[in-house]
This record gives sequence, C-alpha cells and structure tokens, in this order.
Amino acid sequence: MSRTTRRLYADQKHHAKERGIDWLLNYELWLEMWLESGKWEQRGKRKGEYQMCRYYDTGPYSVVNCYIGTVEENQKDRHKIPDGQTGEIISYWLTGHFTQYQLGEMFGLDQSSISKIINGKRRSNEIYT
Repeated sequence: MSRTTRRLYADQKHHAKERGIDWLLNYELWLEMWLESGKWEQRGKRKGEYQMCRYYDTGPYSVVNCYIGTVEENQKDRHKIPDGQTGEIISYWLTGHFTQYQLGEMFGLDQSSISKIINGKRRSNEIYT
C-alpha cells in the first residue's frame, strides 16, 4: 500500500494516544482488519461511513477488541452498558459516595450515560437491538 496508507495508520495511532487509549495494533494488523472488512474505500467520519470501533468504546485498540463499523454503530457502542453493570452502577450511586462523573470514570461511560442509568432511562442493552 502507499505511504498515504501508512500515514492514515500513524494518524489513528496518534489520535488514540492523545485520548489516552492503548494501541496494540501494528501497521500490518491494522491494514488487514480494514482490508478484510471490505470497507476501506468507505472510511470516514460522516454518517454511513466506516470507522475502527472498540467494543463498548472501552479498552485498547487491538485485534480482539475492535471491529470495523459505521459511524452510527460506533456512536451506539459508546453508550452500551456491559452486561451486569447497570445494577452495579446503581448500587454505587445509592451509597452517596460517588458523583456521576466518578462513576463514569469507574465504568468507562460518559456522565450522560450514567445519568440515564440512575434515572431509569437506560436499564439494558436491549434498547439497541
């Protein structure tokens, strides 16, 4: 592939580092994931385009933790709650010792998702199906 392809890899790796996300993909693995997906030509940041996504938008960029999905899928994944965590989040909240931001840090979610959980607006991942 071209130097441009290597630049795209370096850019994505750099952006992950800036966001404090571990990067466990070498160039060859990264490119293989993209090429096997068949979505290389549809990469982008706009609706309907494809991105490298992390399950539940947590953990490192790695072969076992990433998939190629649409921008919309990536946005939904950001707000999914891993099985069993909803009750745990509510339990922590009810102690009165944690803010929504602290719980977000603990569980890898944003404050908005924590708020929806504790206010009963998001109880399971079924709303995503």
